[in-house]
Amino acid sequence: MAARTPRAAFARAAAVALAGAAGAAALTRIPLPVHASGGQAGPAAQLLGLLSGGQFGTMTFGALGLAPYITASLAAQMLALLVPRWRRDGTASAEGQAALGARSRRWAAWAAGAMACGQMLLLAPAGSGALELAASAGALWAGAMIMIAAADWLGRHGVGSGTGLLISAGVLARLPDLAQAWAGAGDPAGKLIVIAAGAALWALCVAVAFAHRRLPVQYAGGARRSRQRMAARSYIALPVNASGAAPVIFAGMLLGLAGVALEAAGARDAAVALSPGSWLFIALEAALIIPGAFLYAAAIFNPAEQALALQRRGGFLPGIRPGRPTAERIDRTVSRLQAGGAGALIVIACAPAAVMQASGVPWGPGGTGMLIVAAWAAEALRARQAAWKAPKA
Repeated sequence: MAARTPRAAFARAAAVALAGAAGAAALTRIPLPVHASGGQAGPAAQLLGLLSGGQFGTMTFGALGLAPYITASLAAQMLALLVPRWRRDGTASAEGQAALGARSRRWAAWAAGAMACGQMLLLAPAGSGALELAASAGALWAGAMIMIAAADWLGRHGVGSGTGLLISAGVLARLPDLAQAWAGAGDPAGKLIVIAAGAALWALCVAVAFAHRRLPVQYAGGARRSRQRMAARSYIALPVNASGAAPVIFAGMLLGLAGVALEAAGARDAAVALSPGSWLFIALEAALIIPGAFLYAAAIFNPAEQALALQRRGGFLPGIRPGRPTAERIDRTVSRLQAGGAGALIVIACAPAAVMQASGVPWGPGGTGMLIVAAWAAEALRARQAAWKAPKA
């Protein structure tokens, strides 16, 4: 059998990605035995709605989606900075990333169970049978675990990140409903403002997804292997936004928890002032994104490990000694890049709410969703370019 060419492999991966996205969308259309009763508006329901990514109350097989995994992954990555043993293991290396992924999947199973049980207890109609409730909660948990496993499998066999693919598919699947709601709201001038702001924000998301800084690398010695490595890659690519959308999600989660706590304490006016979309929420979210971007980048990127790996391959940065000086140079560069990336994230996260406040027209997909779609599209485009540039067999 003839070897599969890079282009054929990319076409197969793209077909797998499309099929996986379609299957995930189908899961969100399968109803559960128990239907929502209209819901309770208490703080517990708000908390579960926050942790489920806004899907709380949707009684379908795939309602939880990847929310348990996202919640668990954020917690695991942030705790990696606090637990000494996890910090020693590292997260920038392949082994550290594998351990972090396994830890996130274990925690996601517990998070999915808590979200499923909470949804059944709070939203199930009065008089529902115990067996019916247990079956529905089990179906919710199974749907979430299937989505998590599908994201992992698509990440290995599809195009780009499996998590990014499924989230992007969910964002795009909601566009027709959002467009229908948007068409009947606001005046023409407000709609023009939203269209112009949306185009500018999408351009910023694409720029952030693609932007990176190249640090030139040289290899010692004249061996053929060194020359081949140098020809294949003579730089270190450092992304402008190494943290992705995680700081935005984490900031929104903290503010949502604060709002739930205020309402539970009886401070309803303060909770309303801190509701998503308010000017106070926008200001505090912007303030929290900055430290979140640096903390998240520190959790997933270790300059010392990068410098050590470069030294082991016989590489060095021109004019800088291997070892600690190289790590310090990489660390300074990453810090500068993350400062710019944090500023871009603030605009991406806060612009939709600010534009809605000013125009009175619904925005549609949030800035976080737009950033995730742009990041996955960037990964897919890089994979396509690599397949098209590869020599034919």
